[in-house]
Amino acid sequence: MFAQIAHQKSVAYFGLGTGILSLYTVEIPKFEPKEVDVMTEEKFVDIETKLSHQEFAIEELQEIVMAQTKDISLLKSAIKRLDQKLRAAKDGDLDIGPADEKPPHY
Repeated sequence: MFAQIAHQKSVAYFGLGTGILSLYTVEIPKFEPKEVDVMTEEKFVDIETKLSHQEFAIEELQEIVMAQTKDISLLKSAIKRLDQKLRAAKDGDLDIGPADEKPPHY
């Protein structure tokens, strides 16, 4: 049977294992937290700089996406008009013009 008495710097164990009172003292190392990597001013500025560059890049990409969306919309409209002309030409409803005529020297 063991009992434990704890103090700030050491722990004492005593027991009656063989009928003789035994006292064991174990030194407890002082708790010292590991060095915490404190954010230095340089690291903070580095993070702010990277964030600023990322925000700028996102704004540029957003402008590119908006321009491409506009281009895609214009291209869809052009394809739709060409498709309508092609369908009309197949049905014979559309006079394509000089492409069907022979040149005057024939």
